[in-house]
Amino acid sequence: MIIGTVIQQPTENLDYDIDYASLVTTPEDTLSTVVASVTPAGLTVSGLVANTTTGKLWATGGVNGVEYTVTIVTTTTQGRIKEDEIIILVEETA
Repeated sequence: MIIGTVIQQPTENLDYDIDYASLVTTPEDTLSTVVASVTPAGLTVSGLVANTTTGKLWATGGVNGVEYTVTIVTTTTQGRIKEDEIIILVEETA
């Protein structure tokens, strides 16, 4: 599911939070892993963090005018798995 589209410049290093409160359905369950992949290559995604209900990723770089799809796969400690996508359009603005 595409959860959002954002525009950022090639020199920016920005973080994006993803709310997974609806995925974590019991007090004993928390986010376990957040893994991201990018297509096409060229945008750097790092700093993947998971706390109890929020995933965070950092994105930087990319080529002006290119639209990147960041696919995020999140797993909870109780085995729930959710796949989301964020579209990042890299656009140099004057």
